[in-house]
Amino acid sequence: MEQAVSRPVVPPSTKQAIRNRVAFMEKKTPGYVSVLGILGILVVWEVLSRLGVVSSSYLPGPISIVTAGWGMLLSGEIHQNVLASLYRIASGYAIGVCIGIVVGLLLGFFRWIDAILTPIIYSLYPIPKIALLPLFILWLGIGETPKITIIAVGVFFPVVINTYSGVRNVDPILIKAAVTFGSKPLNVIRKVILPASLPMIFAGLKLSAGYTMLLPWK
Repeated sequence: MEQAVSRPVVPPSTKQAIRNRVAFMEKKTPGYVSVLGILGILVVWEVLSRLGVVSSSYLPGPISIVTAGWGMLLSGEIHQNVLASLYRIASGYAIGVCIGIVVGLLLGFFRWIDAILTPIIYSLYPIPKIALLPLFILWLGIGETPKITIIAVGVFFPVVINTYSGVRNVDPILIKAAVTFGSKPLNVIRKVILPASLPMIFAGLKLSAGYTMLLPWK
């Protein structure tokens, strides 16, 4: 006969202590706590600015910022600047995304393009894109073109890398099935590889969207 396994007896006080700890960890924080945290930072920021701990020339207080912003809004100056920034963001983002998706699909589908371009792309990716801005100004002149170009370059790399990863992770059985049924390479890319790569492509679009906010106001 099997011997019954004796279980350790847990005192009621220990059980209650465990329940209290679990309840404390599962307790939700009220929403106003986050608001109070932000307000506290703004108050400390304003006090430091008023006391002169940090010069207002380098870090103006929140009240000064809101006052200046309201004045620019009334004068119409902020509208012109926002429209110019949105134009740079939209143009650079569209160019970088289109080129990045096309290049990523080609890298993932054609092995000889992958062998030639992938080492170049991965070697250029770590270079800070802001460091390329003086070169673009020398090559393209002073104006909107170098600003749009630096945004497009920054968007290009996350998109092409994520697209390439998405293509390489497509189930080979799907590609072999499409080729077996006589699909041409373009149809395989359009109807098999591209739909299967969309999650990774959208991840790249999300990552690159943040980069568009770095330079449009320069």
